[in-house]
Amino acid sequence: DFMKMARKISGKNMDSFIYQWLERDDLPAPKISAKVAEKDNKWQVTLSVSQPGKPYHFMCSVKLASKDENIYKMIEVNEQNQQFTFVSGVKPTKITFNALNDVPLKDNNYYTWSNFFDDFHQTIIVYGTKRQIEANHTLALRFSTTLADRYTEKLMPVMKDSEISEEARKNNDLIIIGNIEDNSLMLDMTAELALDIKKNFFSWNGKDYSRSDEGLFVSFPNPYNSRKAVYLFASNSALELYQMTKDRVRMPSWAVYKNDKIVEKGYHPKRKYIIEFE
Repeated sequence: DFMKMARKISGKNMDSFIYQWLERDDLPAPKISAKVAEKDNKWQVTLSVSQPGKPYHFMCSVKLASKDENIYKMIEVNEQNQQFTFVSGVKPTKITFNALNDVPLKDNNYYTWSNFFDDFHQTIIVYGTKRQIEANHTLALRFSTTLADRYTEKLMPVMKDSEISEEARKNNDLIIIGNIEDNSLMLDMTAELALDIKKNFFSWNGKDYSRSDEGLFVSFPNPYNSRKAVYLFASNSALELYQMTKDRVRMPSWAVYKNDKIVEKGYHPKRKYIIEFE
């Protein structure tokens, strides 16, 4: 039925395009290079993409970043070796391949919030007990109920930061809520993951956030077991943590909250697919 619908919508035979994702055991592993040159008072960027072995056929986004703007282009990759040319009125500072995470590429840090559903039977919500224990416990229970009602139909177990064992840290996906003053596990994670999260403050992507109505969601491989994930909900106030966890929304790898709204979001950059120009 899916194949029939794909053919109907596209007006093309999509069988080979779709079956590659169903039948192959590998993932696309493109290699890229890029150069920029000035031509006719404009800047020309040439992107080279190569695929070793049998090439995948896919579409993906490319981002050309300059000092004042980001320009997104869509390209179709279907050969072992291809070149793409883009023209810009200003000199780009860097180019990012697969900028919007359109295609699954092998990487150590691929987690998004949606991966929570991959193994929710082995997920624990960890709340802080350094202060406001009952309030934090109530919030964690409510978040567990919210996730169960909306998606999993199973209540996530809730555990104190002071009671989670080393074994539990290693063998479970962890949803950690609170800030470093409340939650000792959140404090441990900031050190393990080199995150800049402090009392009533966090820094992300080169920006500082110190307002009480701001918070950060971010997902990472579990530093105690890379086959598991951690999902951090860090906030600059207790009220903001309430706003961040009162509903379950779609998010990519990270999101910056203001009140209950997501104002910025994105995926973890894959360094080997980012080329900076001098």
